[in-house]
Amino acid sequence: MFGTKQSVKRKSLGERGARLFLALVLAAGCGGPGDSVEAEPGTRAASLTSVSGFAAVTRLRIEPYRFTLAKGESKSFHAIATYADGRELDVSYSARWSLSSRVGSSVASIGSGGSVTAKNTGVASISAELGSYGAGASLYVSGPKLWIPITPPVTGSAFKSVWGTSDRDVWVVGESASILHWDGLRWSKIPSGLAFPWNLNSVRGTGPSDVWVTGRNAILHWDGSRFTPLALPSTADETYEDVWPSAANDVWFVSTTRLNRWDGSKFTAVPLAAGEYLHAAWGSGPSDLWVAGMAGRLLRVTGATAAADPFGFEGLRISRMGGFGSDVWAVAPKGKVFRYDGSAWTSQRIPVPSNLLSVWARSASEVWATSDDGKIFHWDGATWTSVWTPAFLEIFGIWGSGNTVWAVGRDGVLMQYQY
Repeated sequence: MFGTKQSVKRKSLGERGARLFLALVLAAGCGGPGDSVEAEPGTRAASLTSVSGFAAVTRLRIEPYRFTLAKGESKSFHAIATYADGRELDVSYSARWSLSSRVGSSVASIGSGGSVTAKNTGVASISAELGSYGAGASLYVSGPKLWIPITPPVTGSAFKSVWGTSDRDVWVVGESASILHWDGLRWSKIPSGLAFPWNLNSVRGTGPSDVWVTGRNAILHWDGSRFTPLALPSTADETYEDVWPSAANDVWFVSTTRLNRWDGSKFTAVPLAAGEYLHAAWGSGPSDLWVAGMAGRLLRVTGATAAADPFGFEGLRISRMGGFGSDVWAVAPKGKVFRYDGSAWTSQRIPVPSNLLSVWARSASEVWATSDDGKIFHWDGATWTSVWTPAFLEIFGIWGSGNTVWAVGRDGVLMQYQY
């Protein structure tokens, strides 16, 4: 039987017999040199061709490994077997499929050949088995109150910051001068205008035609059509960690050892004490700025002077600051959160001791914080709770508008949450 070319007749063997026959052939790599097992064109096994030689299966994977559906939509996942001689074949109808819900209940159903139908909002794990080999994939059924991963036009880079003016005007910046823009329909890669691809750390602005980006040896301004690098206030190798604009002609820039103010035409340095190392900033107006540094250092900037505040953040380095009006939030390692309510600073602690990396506040009763282990936490005005995400590494930035919140992080992580 294996010395000549044979044809599997689905009609004569029957569905069950044909599938069993193909499973045995594919798992074992049966056949003599030059032999093949083919299916009639138009049958489900039409892709299972050229099963030749005595090679055995060495690997099994599912494509796509991650997919998002809306409730009621269907999608076919494919089980791809790799053989010792390098061949790859679609073995979807020979594999055994299963599905289990990870977030939510009865998220989806799965049929023969890897056909999936989404039922309820949540996350499901999809498994395929062929002989002793197995593979997995993730299915996200979009809906309210669920973090969904998005595939960005740039992959691999760490995204460090996200900000926008609306849910149809969102900016993301990161390593290697990566700048992305969301217009409500699609993500696009935007040229930075830099001669060298410096890493970018922060993005904020005052409107669609006034966006500022900072990074190592980089201060960029978006005027509505393109980014223009500004002449830097220092010729030294400097990392501009954060930016806070109160108006187009009043922008604060925090670098490692400097605090500069832009008036629309020039930079003015704010005198600092020796040994200051700055990292994050947030303001409530043109003459009211908080700046955090290393080892719990906190500065209050009013007008042209910066004075040390005695609060001290318990000696912790502040990762990022955010706020809503005079309600200011700061996050730090060891799960520590600090809040200024307009009159005094107080400290809080999230449910787990994760190192916090960023914070965004919509109001006094809606605050989000991210961590270095893929966790995101939500404050409802009384309690911090952990919200499930598909991420496992650092989430560096978070921001939202309308009913949507965005989060970005290591290895091109880009996620969306909707209410």
